[in-house]
Amino acid sequence: MDAEKLLRDFYAVFHGNRSKYVKHVPPFKQESSGKNKASKVFYALLNPKDKENKTKKPVSIEDYRMHLNGECGCAIEPLCNVTDDEGNIIARNMCYYGVIDIDVYGQPGQFLHLIRRMYQVGWKFTACQSKSSGLHIYFMFKKAEDAGKVIELLQKIITVYGLDMLYCDDKHKSKVEYFPMHATEVPGEDGKCVFLPYFNAASGKAMNRMISVDGKFLGIEQALETIKANYTSVEEMEETLAKLPYSDAPFCIQMMALTGALNANAGRNKFLFHACVYFKKKYGKEYDYLPELLDLDNCMEAPLQYEDMQGIESTYASANGKEWNYSCKHDPMCSYCNRRECAKRQFTACQKSNPQQNENTGADVMGPISKVLARIPYYLWEIAAPGKEPKLVRFEDASELRNQLVVQTKCIDQLGWMPQQVKNNVWIDILNHCMEGMSEREIEVSAESDTTELNELHSLLVKYLTHRQVTNGASYMINAGQVYKEDGKYYFSTDGVKDYLRIERFTLGRTNLREELMHFGCTEGSVSYTTKSGKKVTLKCWVKDVDEELEKRFEYYDDMYEQDALRAAAIQLTSKKEETKEDSGEYNEAGDEDSRF
Repeated sequence: MDAEKLLRDFYAVFHGNRSKYVKHVPPFKQESSGKNKASKVFYALLNPKDKENKTKKPVSIEDYRMHLNGECGCAIEPLCNVTDDEGNIIARNMCYYGVIDIDVYGQPGQFLHLIRRMYQVGWKFTACQSKSSGLHIYFMFKKAEDAGKVIELLQKIITVYGLDMLYCDDKHKSKVEYFPMHATEVPGEDGKCVFLPYFNAASGKAMNRMISVDGKFLGIEQALETIKANYTSVEEMEETLAKLPYSDAPFCIQMMALTGALNANAGRNKFLFHACVYFKKKYGKEYDYLPELLDLDNCMEAPLQYEDMQGIESTYASANGKEWNYSCKHDPMCSYCNRRECAKRQFTACQKSNPQQNENTGADVMGPISKVLARIPYYLWEIAAPGKEPKLVRFEDASELRNQLVVQTKCIDQLGWMPQQVKNNVWIDILNHCMEGMSEREIEVSAESDTTELNELHSLLVKYLTHRQVTNGASYMINAGQVYKEDGKYYFSTDGVKDYLRIERFTLGRTNLREELMHFGCTEGSVSYTTKSGKKVTLKCWVKDVDEELEKRFEYYDDMYEQDALRAAAIQLTSKKEETKEDSGEYNEAGDEDSRF
């Protein structure tokens, strides 16, 4: 393939947000964690020397050329807008690909069986080694897809495959991410970028190449052809997800079947015995399910049947000897358990007496609890009244979650239904189960969309400082509730703030104003002035340094006041003209108003 055509193809295939990309300057150095880190990583700016102007430089095909040549690496934000040939936006918050990023390094070949299994069950995707020898799983789309739908699908794949359980650090924190990370672009915010594959491909020694189903690294030309042959869509991905094998089985059985990650010496016989219980429940006592058991074993990276067929037959015979229950409390099942997902399955391993099954509360679902990172964090709990769809019930803090009476009251208000009271230890079990993985479900809220009480207070404080300023030399006016500004500092009184909040009809409630002022960056200080008689007076007050936010808001209000003044002048001018018309008898006979539409 011609080098220029190859470059253009690569530029077109990995089409992301042209305005949000990160440069990675070589050389790359491997850290103790195994991660390859560039010597310098930064967002390219249009005017790097202009400290005030932070406008980002759009990525160009030349940046992609430098990436492939190994001169400077390039990471792109997948979340983008779709434009027509004239540059007009025709669709917002879209993406041309979604990525599952597994950040586990230093074990060559560790992902090969996962890649094979994904191909076997029908996924269309592209697997690339990351620059640190992790794995990037790309789902490349035929056309731009809605980012929110893509994120939802990526989350489901990660959950069903248990990738967040398989790939963790020493503290059991998941090392799996997905891109795009956000469904909606926030203007001015930095993007969440993915390092492009085939860095330094021109030398023939690319550090992050595509991995074939045979475990071979592909050259860039062959990789591009393979990618084009594996284009997919959200609809196709949903169909594949719905058709995954063992979707009616307990979660751990499907997870192991999809990944094949259970080694021969990791409790395989116990796992197969556990699976026998599932097959008996599904097919009945008289059915010979040994072929199904062998098919499940064959999903593993190292099937036992080729080394210990007698052991599998013995497990099969033991399971058929009498009625058994699932072995959920034993490894490896308990290590790869997701109760919430398992409860949805037809042949679930969750016992009805289990409080996580919500039998004791009477709810159909007591689902996951998510934390919303507003200025005052709060919680959303997915709860479904009997026979109803799940809804998100809001709780202001952790104490409300702990109190069953508060939860009952909230459910009455928001669901029109009240859960039954349970014993305290059962309630703790329910809460702990529903909070599992909560750190992965944290919801970030921008200041613009934050409607919490504390954010409203923050906005009013900014407005107070920029609205109530007095002229230089009039520092005594802070006693009258005004704000005095001098040498890059604001001076004001507590009573002045309280009076302003009352005018704005803001109720402090349980909010401690002193603590929030200090959180806002204010300190206790003083300001002095001299009376007409020459006496020096010192006033104790709050002091706040001028910051970027206050400067911007002051400029905004200053512009707004100027526009208001211009409008007022125009109205006054119009009024004078109308008075002249009336004096000259130019009004029509219909009265004072003009009769034209």
